[in-house]
Amino acid sequence: MRNMFRLFAPLVVALAVALALIGPAQAYTLTATDKADIARIEKYLNAITTMRAKFVQSEQDGRTMEGVLSLQRPGRLRFSFVPKGPYEIIADGTRLNYIGGGALTQVSMDATPLGVLVAKEIRLDDTLEVVDVQRAPKFIALTLAQKKNPNAEKLTIEFADNPLQLKKWAITYKNGHVVTVGLFDVETGVIFPPDTFKYIGPGSTQQQTY
Repeated sequence: MRNMFRLFAPLVVALAVALALIGPAQAYTLTATDKADIARIEKYLNAITTMRAKFVQSEQDGRTMEGVLSLQRPGRLRFSFVPKGPYEIIADGTRLNYIGGGALTQVSMDATPLGVLVAKEIRLDDTLEVVDVQRAPKFIALTLAQKKNPNAEKLTIEFADNPLQLKKWAITYKNGHVVTVGLFDVETGVIFPPDTFKYIGPGSTQQQTY
């Protein structure tokens, strides 16, 4: 499971700004400007029903992987590594399927940090809360923590601004490890083949509930 969440450290979001809060969550009071920007970002994300993008996943130790991300709301994601990676990540609308080492592990999308990006209705104040906002010219980034477990992994999502465009995401772990997924050549309004988000293949199943 740890390797699966390292992938999502999700796509999409270790950033050029101070990415994440490590350890106990810091108090952050949203300003009127923050609330307006959050509402604007929610509107932008909810307008994306399908998306395809090239991605580069990088880790602090210098390891990188790349491929193509396919996304279809609600609940569907696929990371296609090029060349083929040691594992696959496919969210089929019900569960996230992590295939690696000859085994299939399934979890609810609600248990994954990037589940917020494929929710039926994206609300950044639902199970998550915004704990930091960073801005620069033509740039905005939000850091989100779980309301019920604020000291767990934190998701930072970075956007180009004016106009808004999702650019990358990262997850910072409690031990400080960060994995970033940067997006390139983003396309929206994509029509995917019916089997894009289906997992078909061998593997033992290990179901976990969070």
